[in-house]
Amino acid sequence: MNFLAHIFLSRDEPKRMLGNFLGDLIRPKELPLLAPRVAEGVRLHRAIDSFTDAHPIVRQAAHRIMPVHHKYAPVIVDIWYDHLLVLHWELVSPEESFPAFRARAYALLDAHFHLIPERLQPRIRAMIAADWLRQYSHTTGLEDTFRRLAPRTSRPELLQGVQVTLEQNLPLLMEEFPLFWADLSSFVKTWEPPVSL
Repeated sequence: MNFLAHIFLSRDEPKRMLGNFLGDLIRPKELPLLAPRVAEGVRLHRAIDSFTDAHPIVRQAAHRIMPVHHKYAPVIVDIWYDHLLVLHWELVSPEESFPAFRARAYALLDAHFHLIPERLQPRIRAMIAADWLRQYSHTTGLEDTFRRLAPRTSRPELLQGVQVTLEQNLPLLMEEFPLFWADLSSFVKTWEPPVSL
């Protein structure tokens, strides 16, 4: 899962939500310096990633596109799943619209901005200003996401044609996603942070 799913899965707990959102950006040495509930959110983020990577539906989706996108297949599926979350929004969040959720998420980040490591603050400000959560809702936004990702990869050519691959796989992905999401939601509800030694 990518930024949208992580922030959504902690939506009722602001500091955990912040940590879950920041999970991929936090360095190991920074974790002990975070507020306890934010650090808990980072740990939840990593637990979600492990659960997702091992889930048979996700592995199957990555396997289907492996012949075209090779080692980047799992990364592509992660980003696609945020798009699928928006496409299924009324199913997963009937009580709050996607625009309302985005506004609340940005307000939460702003209210807890002082808890974000200083080195990340300009990046987070830029993400909010660009309304990056909205990008998952349309194919142009997805293309922008992969365009930004490509220069950070060793083989950017393997990200070419991602949109065509999505169109070819979308009907099956739409069928599979609710099954995976139900499992992931159950996992998050029962997850407990590890006991510190």
